[in-house]
This record gives sequence, structure tokens and C-alpha cells, in this order.
Amino acid sequence: MKQTTMPALGWHSTKQQLDLKPAPADQLSWLQNAVTISLFTDARASQEEAGNQQDLRGYWGDSELPDGESLGSKLWLLQREKSPVTSSAKPVILPKKHCNGWLKKTIC
Repeated sequence: MKQTTMPALGWHSTKQQLDLKPAPADQLSWLQNAVTISLFTDARASQEEAGNQQDLRGYWGDSELPDGESLGSKLWLLQREKSPVTSSAKPVILPKKHCNGWLKKTIC
């Protein structure tokens, strides 16, 4: 019996990019896709978060969500920081929690 597959996003660590690859059409693959999309989609930043930058980014799909919710993350703000990665480890945790907040609401 042939197993059903679906297109899935996967992180290619040596190329430092997302790749589209076949994956089993199961709940784990759907969850991995959802989390990957959430991490790599830019959430809109407030003017305070963006500082003196004019680019607040954002994902057009978020415009339909209630109360300013977002399916994306603010990890893109970290590339603007001047501090080295080792001292930025703590700020990375907060946006990851923020970008997967929709997941907690969906499951819990």
C-alpha cells in the first residue's frame, strides 16, 4: 500500500534556506509545516519595536485575524540588533513564544 505524501517545508542547514520536500501526509507533517510557516513569516512590528526604522513589515494574511493577532514571528527584528548572537539568545526565546501563540490557543 502506497503512503500518501504532501509537500512540506524543511530547513536545509548547510544552505541556510527552506526547501520544499515530500513528507508523509500525517498530523506531525502538518504541525511541522504550520510551525515553520509561523517562524518564517514576518509579524508586523509596532513603531516602538522597530525603533527609527520605517519598515514595520507584516503579513497580509494577518489582516483578517482578530485583536491584532499574527501567525508570524518577530524574529526578523533580531537581524537589526548589533549584539552578537551569543548575547541575543534570550531575545530569541520571546519571539518564538509569540509566533507560536496561535498554536497554544488552538491546542489548549
